Amino acid sequence: LCDVREQRLNALKETYKSGDLYRSYDEFLRHPGLEAVALFTPAPFHAEMAAQALNSGKHVISAVPAGMSVEELEMLLETVQRTGLKYMM
Repeated sequence: LCDVREQRLNALKETYKSGDLYRSYDEFLRHPGLEAVALFTPAPFHAEMAAQALNSGKHVISAVPAGMSVEELEMLLETVQRTGLKYMM
């Protein structure tokens, strides 16, 4: 689990019984067993965070919207096509 807010991260830990907690998205993406990322962040972060995960070799499921502009959506599409990984919104 990854969240920048420690209180919310601890609540998520209790709910999902996870032992691996991260406050840094970069560190989270380096977790050795991580194959996919679920993004439930504020909408303006979706495209950038999804592209970062894809570029790190992770499949992505994201809350809507995928991006806030045509440019973000084009960048995300290019990243999905280049990496060959799965992206689901």
